[in-house]
Amino acid sequence: MTTLIDNILDSVKPQDSEINKALKQGKEFKKYQKKITRSLNSKIVEGFSTQPTHYAEKSQNVLDQNKLNAAEVAELEELKKQYNFLQTRVQELQKHEMGTTQTYLDITNPNNKYHNNNINFTQGPGWAYVTNKGTAKAIVNNDILSSISGQNGCPSNIINVSSSGPNYTTPGHTLELSPPVITGTPIQKNQSCGNEGNNVYVNAILPASTQANYTGCYTDNLSAPTMTFIGGAPAPQASIVNGNFSQPAIGNNSYQYITSQSKIPGWNFNAVLVNNSGAWGYPVPYPSGNQCACIQTTQSMSQTLNLGAGSYTLTFFAVGRNCCDGSGQSNPVNIQLNGTTFYSVQPPVSKWTNYSTTFNVTTTGNNVLSFVGTWSAGDRSTAFQNISISGGANSAGSYTYSMCKEAAISGGYRYFALQNVNTQTSKGYCAVSNNSVGATSNGISYVVSGGFALWASGTYGKSGCSAILTTQGALSVVQNGTSIFATPNSNSNPSNYLGCYGDGPNRAMPLYNGGSQQYSYAQCQAIAQQTKSAYFGLQNSSSGTNAQCALSNNLGQTMGYGKAGNCTRIGDGTYSGGGWSNAVYNNSQPTSNYFLILQDDGNLCIYRGSGPNDNQGYIWCAMTNGKQQKPNPQYTASKGKYGRNYITSGATLAVGDFVGSNDGSTYLIMQGDGNLVLYTSENTLNCNFMADNNIGGGVGANALYDLGKTGFPSNVGKIGFVDDDGNLSEYPSSMKGMSTSYIKFPNSDSPGNDLGGITNSTKTNCETKCNSMDNCAGYVFDNRNNVCYPKNKNMYPVGSKNPLNNVDLYIRQPSITTFPGSSKTTSYVDSIRWQNYKNTGKPVSSTTFGTSGIVNSAQRQALDQLTGRLNLLASQITEKTNSLLSKNIKVNDQLSSNKTNFTNSATDFNAITSMDQSGQLHNINEIVKDSDIVVLQENSRYLVWSILAVGVVSLSLNILKKD
Repeated sequence: MTTLIDNILDSVKPQDSEINKALKQGKEFKKYQKKITRSLNSKIVEGFSTQPTHYAEKSQNVLDQNKLNAAEVAELEELKKQYNFLQTRVQELQKHEMGTTQTYLDITNPNNKYHNNNINFTQGPGWAYVTNKGTAKAIVNNDILSSISGQNGCPSNIINVSSSGPNYTTPGHTLELSPPVITGTPIQKNQSCGNEGNNVYVNAILPASTQANYTGCYTDNLSAPTMTFIGGAPAPQASIVNGNFSQPAIGNNSYQYITSQSKIPGWNFNAVLVNNSGAWGYPVPYPSGNQCACIQTTQSMSQTLNLGAGSYTLTFFAVGRNCCDGSGQSNPVNIQLNGTTFYSVQPPVSKWTNYSTTFNVTTTGNNVLSFVGTWSAGDRSTAFQNISISGGANSAGSYTYSMCKEAAISGGYRYFALQNVNTQTSKGYCAVSNNSVGATSNGISYVVSGGFALWASGTYGKSGCSAILTTQGALSVVQNGTSIFATPNSNSNPSNYLGCYGDGPNRAMPLYNGGSQQYSYAQCQAIAQQTKSAYFGLQNSSSGTNAQCALSNNLGQTMGYGKAGNCTRIGDGTYSGGGWSNAVYNNSQPTSNYFLILQDDGNLCIYRGSGPNDNQGYIWCAMTNGKQQKPNPQYTASKGKYGRNYITSGATLAVGDFVGSNDGSTYLIMQGDGNLVLYTSENTLNCNFMADNNIGGGVGANALYDLGKTGFPSNVGKIGFVDDDGNLSEYPSSMKGMSTSYIKFPNSDSPGNDLGGITNSTKTNCETKCNSMDNCAGYVFDNRNNVCYPKNKNMYPVGSKNPLNNVDLYIRQPSITTFPGSSKTTSYVDSIRWQNYKNTGKPVSSTTFGTSGIVNSAQRQALDQLTGRLNLLASQITEKTNSLLSKNIKVNDQLSSNKTNFTNSATDFNAITSMDQSGQLHNINEIVKDSDIVVLQENSRYLVWSILAVGVVSLSLNILKKD
């Protein structure tokens, strides 16, 4: 390709350009001019002179002043050399870039088989993920490969390649595969893949394909919930506090008039607290413990309960007092809910009677249950005990499975559960959590489906019975003071043996006679009787005939060192202590300490001792170990009469009282039919299928689901660009506007932030209205009444999103400012995928777009340097060209002047010639004129050749100018 600089330089070379010919002709012209001069000098005639020659001199001066000198020629020659060198470098880089461009086209070709695949270098050293722009991102270890495989848009398949992948971790290196790929930065653990070279918009928190897996049915504790409720929590399970009035405990055969809101736990009390009082004459034993509440005349008592709406059953024992007004009737008592009587009772006197009634709660929350005496005409009284309620609220929860799932996703929770559901409507309470350990901490939730007896006293059909653990180590059923059943207690002999207890230097029991070892059981007992010691013991003997005798009146001190294990039972059935231990006996009466326990293994046993930590030996067991079934939460030890899984000597169980095992899998209960029974429960899971075929929890049970992942709600609505290497840049607010496209969230509302409301609207009208408003970020459409609510920019995802049936939420997608080369394609991603892209930390700008890794830094630097040098050369050429143009203008001006002079001279010459031819020139004047003509002829000839020379030079300069 011929360039301007080539034409300029070629024009000043004397050996090979068109201007050389002109210069040669000029040289010949100068030679001929000298010849004319010599000829004219030889022909000069005295008395004659030539025309003035100032025109030629002036032209010659112009040529001399504007001709190219040697320095200028050399400078132009040097410029040409530089230009040729730079042109060669440009051609080399162009050739390289043409090859690079073809490589880039091969790398980025959508048909490149490695796109969006993992590749394995079979000859080492590892793997790489290839983006859909052909960038191979090294996977440097198995942990990273496992973390991305099949996750967040990354492929799981692997293509084996035979290349060894040299420098595969160095960005910008072309891997000569077929087709080729180019290396990028190594991929990070859990990094997202895909959408390289495109825009991405977050339209969802979790992928649409996300499924929730049911993990099980778990027990909740409404007083300390294991999960967080959304949209309201179920009311705590109904229960009466201190329903048997055991607290506060008062002395046996006593009573107290109490008016207090706090002294009787759970009750606002204005009545009489009675403990087996003979003065009041209520029949003993009481049905459930030793204490009861007595309402005399118009006294009352009440308890505030947190109840959910629904139906409840109230049960209690009541008895009237046969006293005082001679009527033989009890005090009529109204039972009220929130001041409204729903049941009245007037029990018979001198007989505890069990009552049961139902009541309905219409408003969830605090409800007041009251017992109000009504007799005011005289002195009548009624006693109450063992007050309890059962049943529970009908589910008032409004969340379906899909609503609860969506609420969990929107709130950034992984786990959700439905509790206290109505299986027919498939609605219940929704709970969410990110803590699986906490959600499952209370174990599997069961509901009792039935129960059966493991052991029974066989005393059914007997009325007025109670049970007692005797001081002789037997469990006895008593009717009217007579034992009608007792467990074997032969192992309790001797009946006054208390147990084996340790001793120390500070004696638990002082030794008699200086500790002389000469006493038997009978001898030591006689000494105790003589000294009036309540307790005696035998120590340091295995035969019982030469023991040390110890005496004491303080049982606590006697047992102070705790249980010992080295007492020996001798032939007569008595026990003797070993070294530093006492076999302790009761000297005051033939009784001992015993405890009955419901063991965790399912067995019901009686042992000698004051409790589980003082087990002095087996007395009797029901042998029910291993036969227990499922736990029953209603009969755990903590809910029993004594709040523990054992009772001690002298403890009683009245009708309805029970002792439960720690987990409630067994419970011993005194029934109203006179039978003492050890039960276990048959349970079933407290979760069931609902009408929509999903599983919901019952009362106090969470049907737990796991979404498998947690989203990032704050990412919703963000838009960014993913470059060829998989790096994400977010669009700044200055590059975002509002489009006319919307994302729909069905059955959802974003409360507040309204821009007015439009009644009798349609979704199309609502959209049109929002599109016309610059500050409208979306709208909510209420399908129930066709009302449109445009929303400002503080709506979701800035604000909250709540589930709401038959209401749809629409958020307006952003538009973006584009640059030449920027992507016009936008893909939808979820918040997790956005979060796991490698973020550049820089906003999108005009420099974000383009290829990455095709031209390396060295090539870029060379191109930058070459560009600078070309710019400098262009400046120098421009300056020199402007100088040549200036000279050209001067020569052209002189040429125009010479043309005018030549025209005038030619006119004069033609006039003289015409006169000569007409004979008008005579004598000397003609001679003079003739001489003038000759001179004029020569001058004209000179001017012609001068004009020709100047014209040639001017023509050359014009050629330079044009080129």
